[in-house]
Amino acid sequence: MTFERRFSDVVNEERYIQDSINRSAGADVAIQTSRGGGFGGPAVPPSLNQRRELVSDFLLVKLPTENQWLPFRDVFEVDRRRLRDREDRLSRLFLKPAATAIEQASRIMEESARYNIGNIRRTINLPVFALEVLRPSTQPRFGFSKGKLDTSVGPSSVIVDFKEQLPPTLIRGEFGRELFSHGRFWIDAPTGRVLKSELVIDDVRVRALADHEIPGRSGVRPGRAG
Repeated sequence: MTFERRFSDVVNEERYIQDSINRSAGADVAIQTSRGGGFGGPAVPPSLNQRRELVSDFLLVKLPTENQWLPFRDVFEVDRRRLRDREDRLSRLFLKPAATAIEQASRIMEESARYNIGNIRRTINLPVFALEVLRPSTQPRFGFSKGKLDTSVGPSSVIVDFKEQLPPTLIRGEFGRELFSHGRFWIDAPTGRVLKSELVIDDVRVRALADHEIPGRSGVRPGRAG
C-alpha cells in the first residue's frame, strides 16, 4: 500500500486508549486505535471494568528480504504517568544491521505488551491492522457494501461496510480457531483515502473492537499492493 511505502521506518507518536468491560456472559474488550492477528491464552472476564491510555512510539518496518511490514510499539507513558524519558529507542535501533534491529525491537514490543489491560493476549491492537482487509490479495474473501455519507468524519466521507466471508480468516483464536471479522471504513469519496476504520471480532467469550482514526484526516489510499 502507498501508506506502507510512505511510513516505513518513520517513527510516529501513538495515543492508544483501551477499555475492558466485565459482563456476566464473558469478557468484552474494546480496543481504541489500532497481520494475521489473533487471541491467545485464557479468556477469563476481568474482575473490574478497566480503562488505560498509552502514549508510544510506533514504527512500521519493511523486512529487507520479504514484501512484508512489521509494526513495533514502544510505550513511554501509561495513564499520563511517564515510565521513562522518551529515548527514541526504536529510531536508534534501526541504525544497526536489520536482523539485530528487528530482534531487539521485538523484545521492546513484548515489553510494551504488558501494558495491555485484560488477561487475553492479542495481536490486533495495531493501528494498521484493519488495512489488511484492503489488500488486493485479501479483498476477495470479504463482501463490501456502500453506506451513508458521514460528514462528522469528513465532508465527503462515505461509510463502506465489510464482512469476512471465506477462510482463511485474518484472525485466529485459541488452538488456531478461525474468527470471522466485520466492520467498516470511512473513505473520502473524491480521493479514495481511508479516514477511519473499525474492525470487530465476535467470539463466544470475547468481543473485540479496534477503532482507528487517521490523525489530521490525511488518510490512506486503499487497494494498492505494497
